Amino acid sequence: MKVERYLQICTAAVAVSGSILLGIGERAPELPLMMLMAALTSVIFTDILGWLRLPKIIANICMIFIAGIALGDFFNSTSQLQLYAVANLLVYVQIVILFQQKTARLYGHLAVFSLLQVVVASLLNVGVIFGALLLVYLVLAFLALSLFNVYRQITVMEKANHQSALLSTQSADNTPADIQTSEWAFLMRERARGRTGIALRSVGDQTIATGFFRYIIGIGLIVMVFTMVFFYCIPRTGNSAWHHPGLSGAGRTGMTREITLGQVGRILADNRIALRVSFTDERINELYEVAGDPYLSGAVLTRYVPKRGTANWLPTGLAVGSTVSELESVQNIPLGHDLVRQDITVEVVHNPKSVFGDPLLPAIYPVYAARNTPNQVRYDPFSRQLFLNVAAGKTLVDQYRYSVVTTAFSQNNQQTVTPVYTLNRRSQDTLRRKIRTASELPAEVEILTEFTRDLLKQRRVDTSSSILIARDLENFLTSQELFTYSLSQFGVDRDLTIDPVLDFVMNHRTGHCEHFASALALMLRSQGIPARIVVGYHGGEYNKIGEHYKFRNSDAHAWVEMFIPLETVPDLDVTLESTGLAGAWVLLDPTPSRDDQLERTLYDEVVDSFEYAQLLWDNYVLTMDPQQQEEALRKLGINNVGAKDLGVSTRLLRSIGIDFDQGMLRSLAKPQSLLIFLIVISLLLGAGRLAKIIRWGGLLRLTRPRNTRLRTQQASVMFYRRMEKFFTRRGHPRYAAQTQREYAVELTQWLCESEQESDIIKIPNQVVDLFYAVRFGDSDVTHEQLRIVENCLSSLSHRIHKNPKHMT
Repeated sequence: MKVERYLQICTAAVAVSGSILLGIGERAPELPLMMLMAALTSVIFTDILGWLRLPKIIANICMIFIAGIALGDFFNSTSQLQLYAVANLLVYVQIVILFQQKTARLYGHLAVFSLLQVVVASLLNVGVIFGALLLVYLVLAFLALSLFNVYRQITVMEKANHQSALLSTQSADNTPADIQTSEWAFLMRERARGRTGIALRSVGDQTIATGFFRYIIGIGLIVMVFTMVFFYCIPRTGNSAWHHPGLSGAGRTGMTREITLGQVGRILADNRIALRVSFTDERINELYEVAGDPYLSGAVLTRYVPKRGTANWLPTGLAVGSTVSELESVQNIPLGHDLVRQDITVEVVHNPKSVFGDPLLPAIYPVYAARNTPNQVRYDPFSRQLFLNVAAGKTLVDQYRYSVVTTAFSQNNQQTVTPVYTLNRRSQDTLRRKIRTASELPAEVEILTEFTRDLLKQRRVDTSSSILIARDLENFLTSQELFTYSLSQFGVDRDLTIDPVLDFVMNHRTGHCEHFASALALMLRSQGIPARIVVGYHGGEYNKIGEHYKFRNSDAHAWVEMFIPLETVPDLDVTLESTGLAGAWVLLDPTPSRDDQLERTLYDEVVDSFEYAQLLWDNYVLTMDPQQQEEALRKLGINNVGAKDLGVSTRLLRSIGIDFDQGMLRSLAKPQSLLIFLIVISLLLGAGRLAKIIRWGGLLRLTRPRNTRLRTQQASVMFYRRMEKFFTRRGHPRYAAQTQREYAVELTQWLCESEQESDIIKIPNQVVDLFYAVRFGDSDVTHEQLRIVENCLSSLSHRIHKNPKHMT
């Protein structure tokens, strides 16, 4: 039967696609490969050839054994590894089921396990690849369920007809011999072949051969269109409710909140995307082209804490957010500068138990609020850091999108000077504390004072100008003849008895950006110049298709900012607003440049296209908020969609433990959410069942005893089909719009016109009367009735042979 064969293939394809989704989330390619091999083998050797079919008892023993192993891993693992154990169990159980002879029950088990597999996969990864494969999975699953519906109905009917055939065989043994040997005995055959007289398996094959797949595809497209419209029209109540719960185990690296020097090892180059940023001219709302590689600041480190053989750069002593304030709007734009909006999508993982507080948000400084800056974006003026104000105890994962503006660009170039204004007493106190912290020099590195003084004297630098001192020290460290840039500390002859920065400057002179920045900052401090380290991102790669910069974790960088007092600002040769000006921070990058620019290829263009698709998926599917929804609908010409305050409904959901601000998947994974879901589904199914019972008078049928002879009655009306076939061969078929009674009237009229005898003319009506009594009545075919039909049809056959010209 083609239906069953197609169902077997689709079921195997669904299992494989579900395993691929799971394998992507777990980053375990062996799972989909294992399922693919099992699916191909089972379809060929189990379903088609029937050579390898596990007995039920053996299959159950295998599944119990697999469950035991999975439970052992479950109880001895962390929460995330427990999820992996459950997912792997689903894969192994499906493999065992695939090698059994399929029944409706086993097909149902495979469907349920595959669905659970996709649910687990959605907790591990929801990237654009997952979305594309999920669409393929939905198509295959929809097709498999449709074929399963046809297969199950045919299976049920075949089982009932088999029982009817047994009863018919018993009845045939009691039929008189004269009827069994009659010429028209075939009309009274009680062989169960369905209501139409056609084999049920043939009916199933004809069903899928006559537009079945076309109708299924049409229904699927309609459902898809409805789903898309519904998804983009439902109102958002705040931040995206579709955030990924962050169980993929893909830890975020790159920009850190502290620096540790002196450890032996190698910094791994992580090429995963850390953030994406696009620049727009806020005045004209058009793309702003940036010349050169931008610097995006993140953490500001001011405290240098040396230890024996190691050292740490830490943030200011005050916790991030202790001097929190809302991000202010720009008041005055410096002459010749542009107002540029930064639309940033950053990968964030925030643990409420973290000692670092709320997550930092990178940006180009000075930074101000844009028209669509989220309320959760806050600014700490003391630490000069932008951060995300997360509610207490709330876990934030994956991506966050925000917009801020900056005045750091002039003629498409990022300026290295950030002016500092003190317009009130509080800002003056904040600046004094910043300068005092940025001027501290630990006793362990006091030797740098004399070393730097001698170095400047040797290089004949005018020490009266802090600008000249800083530029010369920057050039000294960037000299590739004196220093070597390397991510690896293996093979470096380290002196663990002295400070790692002293060891770097005076001895081996091999390190990465953190070493160079630390050296410059401490050398400037040794000469009385306030300096601090800034950790963020530099460089990046421009995506021409998406018109944005993408920064990878490997683009994390450390550089130095030195403070220039007001009297030294004129030496910078820049024009700044003088009202309230107290000085400026100047960006210095002492890390030697790396010539790793490669020529772009077609592969890079493909990667850019895929990366842009990922960006669209993130912005308009996973993290769509009310602003993005309004923007998307406006592009379609739909304004004023009438989103109303949903506070009452959201409060009601929160009262039962469902908070979609924590993410849709995370909320639905809670026990109370699953319980409510099951209750709602049960109520809907019960209501549908009750409506069906009331509509079709099912209450009366429930109290009526079942007639076990019904199948026999349906199988016993085959004599009518034989008679209809008899007249069809002679040019008088029954049309689709005709009932059996109308057909009998037409045959009677035709027989009258053919000048037949009266007993012949009555035959069609007699056969139809018996057909109605058996097919739609509640009675059985008796032997006497069969004898009458046999006599009638015998007379008709005799008339045909005697005078055939009247019958044509």
